[in-house]
Order: sequence, then structure tokens, then C-alpha cells
Amino acid sequence: MRRLMFGVLTLVLMADFAAAAEPKAVVEKAIEAHGGRKLLEKYPAAKVSFTGEMAIMGQNATITGMNTTDKGKIKVELDISVAGQKVKVLQLATADKAAVSVSVGGMKIDAPVTAGQKEELKLSSLFADMTTLVPLLDDKRFELKAEDDAEVEKKKANVISVTIKGTEKRVKLYFDKESHLLVQTEREGLVPGSQEEKTGKLITSFSEYKAVNGVQAPMKFVSKVDGEVFLTATVTEHVNLEKLDAKEFTIDD
Repeated sequence: MRRLMFGVLTLVLMADFAAAAEPKAVVEKAIEAHGGRKLLEKYPAAKVSFTGEMAIMGQNATITGMNTTDKGKIKVELDISVAGQKVKVLQLATADKAAVSVSVGGMKIDAPVTAGQKEELKLSSLFADMTTLVPLLDDKRFELKAEDDAEVEKKKANVISVTIKGTEKRVKLYFDKESHLLVQTEREGLVPGSQEEKTGKLITSFSEYKAVNGVQAPMKFVSKVDGEVFLTATVTEHVNLEKLDAKEFTIDD
């Protein structure tokens, strides 16, 4: 009887251990699929240029832009054409600072950033860091949990819930079960362009992967807010970088 009970207990403990190890195993497979840890750590920074369409206050806008990222820092530059107007937007965010600059028709306008918007921008920098995958292995920063499998574009995906330790902020990452590539992110956040700081479900899907310096990078992404398409973009150039000048992310106080 003791042997039987010991055997049952061992199986239970092994099952618990396997379940706990599963999220990290999914991430490790994704790291390999995206180019391997060595290459991902070699190129922690990137400049991604894109074109696309965006919905702004019920109107369709065409955009060109560039995302610059490096170890939890992000800069987004947008040139927007909407209703005959040319709008430029610059967003900068690090783990502890955020700023926004807006100009319409070449004239800079006062665009005060609320505390909620600053927090959203700072979180966006952390979420961008997560999508480089290797940081997810840091148990001191992130807590990983396996969720039920899901379908993304009619294909099965592993789902990992990632919580930023010390906060209640969480993002779900979806990895294609066959390719192990990151195909979708999902989180709660501020609705883009909302003046009342309304929150909603923000989902971004990634597709048409291409190898850049040996690292797999998506060439198309689509963002939705509460199920409605907000942004569709195609990457025109993706440059992986070993480092960036700190001035890229300078924020004037």
C-alpha cells in the first residue's frame, strides 16, 4: 500500500511539475523558431518601417510610420493623412517615462498627456519587450501561465498568459502550434484616440514572417479594438540592430 501511495503521489507531483514547466517550454520553442536565443540576444533592437490604414474617429486614414525598439524602450513615429489633413505623431516610452508630440499641417499643437495615457505608453514599452521573447525567461520580471489552446486564423495556437510581476498587468501571447511563431497578442488597454480614457480589448495579429539576419520577423500586422479593426499595416523595411544610440529615446521633461 505504501508503495502504491508513493507511486500515486509521485505521479501527481510529476504532473504538477510538468504543468508548471509547460509555459516556459512553449516560450523556449518560440525562441528557437524565431532564430534562437543567441541571435535574439545579439539583435535586441530594431527599426521597423511600415505603411497601412488606420481608423480615426470614424474616418479612414492612410499612414506611414516607424517603430524603434530596444530593451523595453519604444519610439513610434507616424505620418497620418486624414480628411485632407497631414498629422505627425511622435510617441516615446521607457519603463518610467513617456511623452507625445503632435503636429497638424506642420504646426505643433498642445497635446497634454494624461496620467492614464503615460501609464499606457510605459506599459506598451514593456509589452514590446515581451515580444522579443527572451526576456520572458526572467522569472524575476514575468510570471508565465498556460491557458487553454485557441485558434488564430483557423490554426491551433498555444496560449501563454504573462503577468508583469509587481502589477496586475497581463498580456496573452499566442504561438502557432506548428511553426511556434508568435501570431497574436491580447490585452486590456486604453482605446487608441479615446478622450475619456476608455479601456477595451486590444488584439494584434502577426503574419507573413520573413527571415531578417536569421531572425524571423512578421511583415504584416493587424490591430483590433473590441473586435473592430483599428490598424492594418505592412512592413516595408525591418532592420535588426545590436544597439541604438541612447539619444533615440531622449524624453524632454
